[in-house]
Amino acid sequence: MYLDRTCLRGTKLSIGVVCCSAVSGGRYYWTKNAEKLDWNAPKLSRQDPSVGSIEITGASIDDIGYYQCFVVGKYGTAMSDVTELVMGVIDDYYGDTSTPYDAVEYGQLSLKCNAPRSIPDSEFFWSYQITSSSTDFMPIQLDSRLQVDQEGHVAMFTL
Repeated sequence: MYLDRTCLRGTKLSIGVVCCSAVSGGRYYWTKNAEKLDWNAPKLSRQDPSVGSIEITGASIDDIGYYQCFVVGKYGTAMSDVTELVMGVIDDYYGDTSTPYDAVEYGQLSLKCNAPRSIPDSEFFWSYQITSSSTDFMPIQLDSRLQVDQEGHVAMFTL
């Protein structure tokens, strides 16, 4: 089974994949991108050496990768599922916040979204300004005449 964990940069991250042995006396170790982790690294700690959970304090871009726990015991080696650490990103939005459009009655209109890059993918919604002097925006309701595609572009049919 593949697990995914997402955190914010600079936050305390605990990777909680349980890695334990049914027989006492097992020796635990973790790998990151298939290389053994150094337990003396300043941001890496284990709360309880008798189980395999680790904690990364102050996650940064350097911590992105694939983590896996191993326990070596009397009868062999067992391993946990692979856990991928991904840093969440959302770039600033640099778009027109208010652009007037002329539309033809019963016509069609398509508006392009200049969506910022984001990890994980963003969810898109559109809103409209009730009057040009208003500071209030209302979210649009999607229906058969109003659709938003995966890139965030909106298409309006039969205006």
